[in-house]
Amino acid sequence: MVSEEVFRKLYIERKLGDVMKYEEDIEAAKRGQHVEVYYPVVTGLKDDLTGAKSDDEDLGSHGSEDTQSCCSSDDPATEKRSREKKENTSAFMRQRDESPNTKKVIL
Repeated sequence: MVSEEVFRKLYIERKLGDVMKYEEDIEAAKRGQHVEVYYPVVTGLKDDLTGAKSDDEDLGSHGSEDTQSCCSSDDPATEKRSREKKENTSAFMRQRDESPNTKKVIL
């Protein structure tokens, strides 16, 4: 309960422009000093302030597992609906390299 209240009252910068001395924080982190900052997640920096996070680091190792568990279904009705939806949308899709004359033809 106490940690939740502390977090609520903690000011976390939303933009790098809101951070007063981010360059000093980065230099201190490069020197190996411990810098307590709260903005790396918001700005997309790594936790040690050495550079930008990649998408893989952002998702973590469990990101793909979560996606698979939420989206996979053993329900045959759900699978059938998703298959039908894909078939219906593919009927309205056009080829990327379709010629202008072909586009004029109405089915």
